[in-house]
Amino acid sequence: MQNENKKNNINKYSNSHERIKYKTHPSKIAKAGFFSRNVGRFALPGERILDVGGGAGIWADIIREQGITSEIYALDISASVLSERNIKDICTVGDMEQLPFDDCFFDRAMFFGSLHHVENTQKALAEAKRVLKPGGYIFLWEPVSVKMRLLRKNIESTADNVEFKLSLPYILQNLEKCGFEAQLINPYGFLSRFCKCRNIRLMQVLFRIEECVNEIPFFCGVGFLADNVVVVAKKSINKFIAQGLEK
Repeated sequence: MQNENKKNNINKYSNSHERIKYKTHPSKIAKAGFFSRNVGRFALPGERILDVGGGAGIWADIIREQGITSEIYALDISASVLSERNIKDICTVGDMEQLPFDDCFFDRAMFFGSLHHVENTQKALAEAKRVLKPGGYIFLWEPVSVKMRLLRKNIESTADNVEFKLSLPYILQNLEKCGFEAQLINPYGFLSRFCKCRNIRLMQVLFRIEECVNEIPFFCGVGFLADNVVVVAKKSINKFIAQGLEK
């Protein structure tokens, strides 16, 4: 099952021209705009960042263009999609469930719509934690399934066995199991999910409204209907390490 899933992902993103989609697809354009406006909340100056399954590297470009950091590593299972990235990215073909990097090497690991491409969610998150420095951060922007949540299901393969439908509670539970403490949980798509038109301007307006709604304290109502979630979580420092730091 897992091997078939990985092969299907490699095939899907072979000569996929991902960058073109971010110039033509309304939802992707709106998401890139949102990330550009808020990138300072998701990445800090001077960090060494790992873009896990980051595809063509649109998000990494935004981070670099805003001068936050230039040290960006990229890992993807598809060599083809990595060839679309900025030549400044340090690219490696590999599996997010077996990261080919040393322990405690990165300040931040970022999953831009990539975690839902693997069946073993916990293993991928555990690997991200391993390569993060103590107190390092993980950033997720993942699609979530309202249907899965209503049915109280965790994870389910799509018909083409390329992606997996994940519920939001399942993602948050796995982050906690792997030793991450959520710092930010923002739902997106509770308005735009009902917009089936291809009007870029309207999609951008809906995203801005959702940004404002997410700033309302203790907001959780319409967020239940979101089809995407942004999560920033911190790698917990265990007691042994904490005692060492205090000395």
